[in-house]
Amino acid sequence: MLKNKTLLWVLGLSVLYLITHIFHLTALPVFADEAIYIRWSQLIIDDWSRYLFFPLNDGKTPLDIWLMVPSLKIWTDPLFAGRLVSVLAGLFQVWLISAITYELTQKRSSVVIAGLLTSFLPFWFFHHRMALMDGLMAVWISLALWASIRISQMIGQKTFGKQMISWQVILALGLGLGFWTKLPIVLAIPMLFLSPFVVEPKISINFRNLYPYLSKIFWPVLGGLMIFLSLKFQPAFSQLFGRGGDFLYSPAAFLAGGWWDSIRQWPGYAGVIWLYMTPLIALLPLIGLTTKRARIHFWLIIMALSYALPIMFLGKVVYARYLLPMAIPLTVSASISLGDFWNRVQRKKELKQRAIWSLVAVLIIANVFAFVTQNLYYAWFDTDHLPLVSSDKIQYLNEWSSGHGIKQTTDLILSTAQTSRVAVATEGYFGTLPDGILMYLHNQDVSNVKVEGIGQPVREIPEEFLESSAKFDQVWLVVNSHRNFLKLELSRQIAQYCRPDPNICLEVWKIR
Repeated sequence: MLKNKTLLWVLGLSVLYLITHIFHLTALPVFADEAIYIRWSQLIIDDWSRYLFFPLNDGKTPLDIWLMVPSLKIWTDPLFAGRLVSVLAGLFQVWLISAITYELTQKRSSVVIAGLLTSFLPFWFFHHRMALMDGLMAVWISLALWASIRISQMIGQKTFGKQMISWQVILALGLGLGFWTKLPIVLAIPMLFLSPFVVEPKISINFRNLYPYLSKIFWPVLGGLMIFLSLKFQPAFSQLFGRGGDFLYSPAAFLAGGWWDSIRQWPGYAGVIWLYMTPLIALLPLIGLTTKRARIHFWLIIMALSYALPIMFLGKVVYARYLLPMAIPLTVSASISLGDFWNRVQRKKELKQRAIWSLVAVLIIANVFAFVTQNLYYAWFDTDHLPLVSSDKIQYLNEWSSGHGIKQTTDLILSTAQTSRVAVATEGYFGTLPDGILMYLHNQDVSNVKVEGIGQPVREIPEEFLESSAKFDQVWLVVNSHRNFLKLELSRQIAQYCRPDPNICLEVWKIR
């Protein structure tokens, strides 16, 4: 009976997860990085021998790009195809966090709560519906963390042999595949070495006691690093480390004052956890410090901080998605706290006490449910008003990186190309423009279409582009209004698609 209930729970949550995550999956317009990654996948489809490892040139490892290729071959909408990969990875994430919670509690109530929180907390829900690498990296971190917890448990139980080796292989694969997805997984390695403290909260901190744990984790971590270093056979391997300065302070810049600039951003990071984890769930790990499982909650919080603090100190440009792996131990901690609370309610025998505790439980559920349902509504029906922190509003909704109007512009180009030859100059060289348009043009009849980026801001149309477009019937410009410095007659404007900030619109102009 228990196995049947478990199977029904697994199937039920899987169906609920897929329905809620696939519904209106493309409601939010394509984001700049999504356009780049999907475009890379399309280039691999067109010429894999040339573009299979192309992401390395931009400092990215290629696994997530590769995983989008089969989806792009099946689905005609490239944005849906790219985001679907993240949805499926997110389903794996749900079960991994549920599995980690089960290992630490053996309580079905905590496991059920972990599955629900990972499915619907805004932090998880948003990133499981974006064609970005962060969600998949979190999956591999969770897999490696689960393996390190199982290894630590077997050491505590003095259970060695083939099962131990199997989990060490899983840890190495999880970490290695994580490196092949996104390099910041290196910051998750301390989490793995903290696993013994979560499994054995009363373990004394001395080398003699910790050596068996750390040594058994060390070798698979080294194996994961070897999987990463297999990329060294690619000529562009050195490019992986070429863009660190765009996002991180150098040691000299950090000591010269960058550390203070980083610390001033900390309230914003707290706001990310408060809003995206929801206030109550964000507080539950701290509340857990007052319970019988205080040491487990303490080490789970330390795990989260071990990942986040290097970013918080050294990060020059930090967006909320960079902190997503923090949510792994925090979600586990919150699930354990809620599960323990629910079990306490169930144990109350006296009617009055049970009624009071049940009322508290209802208030807790109502608090989380209110935030979750609000987020679901906006994600499905009104993405322009998604409750996002300010930095995310800028990049996903308001600025050039937002894809508002990209799909409509592409449809307009294809419609016009049925009767005329159209040459399109776009702001920028990559990103939302022109990659967003090229992404939607893939597998379309583009015999009458030419799209070329001309950089930004747009102060003139390059002569080279005009000369190469001489045989085209029409020449268009696609540009964001705040980056357009050409003095064009309003009668030449073909279309305009404004963002939630009405001062920034995507404009389509007819140059000739």
